[in-house]
Amino acid sequence: MDASGPAAVPPTLSLSGLSYAFGRRPVLTGLDGQSRGRVVAVLGENGAGKSTLLRMLATVTRPTGGWFCCAGWDSRDRQGVAGYRSRLGVVPQHLDLASGYTCEDVLRYVCWLKRVPAADVPGAVERVLAALELRPQRGTRVGRLSGGTRQRLNLAQALVNDPQLVILDEPTVGLDPRQRVELRRHLSRAAQHATLIMATHLVEDVAALADDVVVLSGGRITYWGDLPTFCTGHGIAVAGDTVTGTELEKAFLHLLDTNADVDASVRGRRDGGAGA
Repeated sequence: MDASGPAAVPPTLSLSGLSYAFGRRPVLTGLDGQSRGRVVAVLGENGAGKSTLLRMLATVTRPTGGWFCCAGWDSRDRQGVAGYRSRLGVVPQHLDLASGYTCEDVLRYVCWLKRVPAADVPGAVERVLAALELRPQRGTRVGRLSGGTRQRLNLAQALVNDPQLVILDEPTVGLDPRQRVELRRHLSRAAQHATLIMATHLVEDVAALADDVVVLSGGRITYWGDLPTFCTGHGIAVAGDTVTGTELEKAFLHLLDTNADVDASVRGRRDGGAGA
């Protein structure tokens, strides 16, 4: 086999039987699959389990079954969790920051939390201020930032330790269309240096950024692969390797309708059997 071929590229994300239950209530069940793309989008309706999956990948929540491998770490290796966290950046949906802190204060504080060596802190802060175009706001207090600028700061704090992996939960939610386009531009640049795993229900973000999409429905994976195949598999024609937000939305809605029909059919058979 040619070592330079696609098979030689290690997966950026692998899941094997990954599951999580809250008490006796299953939230995610038997997730399997792998991606080699730089940007992996997790798409699903509210309550599909997107945030739970991200919390497990961020080691905030431990799986109740199965395992995952990401950024060179196997979740079964508990001794390696500290090293994995040092290579990780997280962009939560809502980042609570002290309104009196300046942008530079926030980034220096996050450097301290992530144990960035003191000698490297000034360079790390300057790097992300420049990358996210925040230099003019470096001395501005958080309470005075616009929503779009605050979200850029949210991304900057995730990148300040130069991570291999960035986990993002609904990174563009609440932004206006112009702000969303601007943040997507910054995310695209960040993906040149790190793997991005992004949970969202906004198909435009997925179409603009993702190499692979993981579709969750009812706590299970209903699709994992590239975007054009997802669309054509649900009857939506696409032009080459490019997928628009409209095309992806139509394919996603078709999948949801199909799943709803299947669930209704299963319920009907169950109810009919119970009454027989």
